[in-house]
Parts: sequence; C-alpha cells; structure tokens
Amino acid sequence: MTKKTRQQCAVCLLLLLGPAGALRAADDLAAEQTVRCYVSPHYLLYTDLPERDAREALERLTAMYELYRRFAPAPDEGLAKLPVYLYRRFEKYRQSFRPGERLNAGRYDGVALRAVLDGETFSPPDVWRVIQHEGWHQYSHRLLGRSASTPLWLEEGLAEYFAAAVWKDGELHTGTIDVGAYVLRGEAIVLQPGRLQRVQTRIRTGQFRPLEKLVTMSPDEWRQQVNPVNHDQVWSFTHFLLHAGQGRRRESLKAYLADVLRDPPAEPEKALAIFRTHFGGDPADLQNEYESWWLAQPVPPEVE
Repeated sequence: MTKKTRQQCAVCLLLLLGPAGALRAADDLAAEQTVRCYVSPHYLLYTDLPERDAREALERLTAMYELYRRFAPAPDEGLAKLPVYLYRRFEKYRQSFRPGERLNAGRYDGVALRAVLDGETFSPPDVWRVIQHEGWHQYSHRLLGRSASTPLWLEEGLAEYFAAAVWKDGELHTGTIDVGAYVLRGEAIVLQPGRLQRVQTRIRTGQFRPLEKLVTMSPDEWRQQVNPVNHDQVWSFTHFLLHAGQGRRRESLKAYLADVLRDPPAEPEKALAIFRTHFGGDPADLQNEYESWWLAQPVPPEVE
C-alpha cells in the first residue's frame, strides 16, 4: 500500500465513524468493531463488514466501475480512488450524517458513497440498487467532470439504468426489465406487477411529460419534482435509447453524453438543440416511437 493510499485510509476512518465516532478513544473503538481499508484499482473501500462480505462488495464495486467505464470511459491515469463506506449497522451509518437527516440505504455526498448493508433495515438487493445508482453519480461527478448544467434526465436516467443491472455469476448484467413476480395470494399464484407494467400504465394515462420538456428540465425543476413518475420516465427513456431497434441509438447516446459533459447546456434552447443534433429534429416523433415500443413489450399472464 502506497503512502498516499495509507493517508486516504486514515481519512476514510474518520468519515466512516462520523462526527461522534471520530472522537472516541481508539481502545473503545477496537473493542466495539473492526474496520478495515480494502484497496482496488478504482476504489478505496472502508468497512466494518466481515472480510468475506467486504471482498464480495469490492468485487461488485469493481464490476460496477467497469460497467460505467464501458459506457463512458474515464481518463486512464491521474485519478484518485473513489471512496466508498459500507456499514454493517444502521446506527453507525446514521451517526455519519447530521442529526435528523432523512436517510435511505445509501447516498453520494459529493465526495464519498456511503451505504448500509445490515440486512435488516434494507434488503441487500435494494441496497445494491442504491449503490449502483449513487455509484454512477460519484463516477460521473468525480471522474467525468459532470457539472450542475449536465442534463438531469440523462444523469438520473443512466443512474436508474445502472441501478437495474442484475448481479449474476460474478457479473453485472444490464438491459433487464422488471416484469413482476408471481406470488401466492390465497390459493392462487398471481403476478405482482413490476416496473414494466407501471411504465405502461403511466404512458396510457398520460403521466409522463413531453420529451421536449423532459430533456430541457433544469436541476431546480428536477429537485422540485423528484418523484417516482420522473424516475420511471428517465429510466424507461434511457433504456429505450440503449436497447430499442437492436441498440441503434446507443452510440448516439454516448456521443450526446460526451457533448453535454464537454459543453454543458445552461439554457433550455441549447439543451434542446444538442438533443436534436443527436436524436433527430422532432422530439414528438421520437416520443411516439418510445411510447409505442414500451407498450409493445410483452407482459406475463396475471395468473400462473
């Protein structure tokens, strides 16, 4: 471990323990928990998880990074490792934030990604979806230079897309669509709808905004209207651009991301012009294709 990495680990310790834990005596801390620093080519993981769980987490983080990099390559040299803090107890996780803050399973705070894997407060699959979502925010901010003017629909759409990736056989698999799951209800096995059915319902009932409005939303507009409808729309639109027509717009989406990172559009008119450059002149035509594609996706039968 290099001197620079050792220094990063020391900083990680303070961040992991939070304002309260950082003031405890070292002997008290050692008696209560064991915290270790795990180093990978891209991440600095500091955690009190058992070593086996920590190693698996580092493996998943590495796969996550490679997923991001295949879509949007970061520079090969001169990059600091990304700090990630995983807690095994919710109380320790809570202590790392200000009192009274509303917390979910994980958060990127502008420097570090923090999450709790206690297996009680949040289910592990839900936590990893949050980690994969917040991990993209960390990657795009720290390594790609995302700014406040980067289109929010794309930033959140990609975060939601990567969050939906499924961990299987040591790899993250993208492109899956949640079509629901069969559950026992009374004496019948019935389908509990998934995100596909929710998206189709939102399209049929006109809950999604016109694409021209979506792609020109400002950060303030997004923050004022953070809700499941917006997240479903940006995820479904991003998924459509990456997979519809055998992925024929995938390279256009990559080029669009590179353009808005290089020259973030501060005005709605500029944002719309860049979007049209990469995806065609009339967003309404694209919206019709997007909605038709989603409505044509097959849904499993309601009763197994």
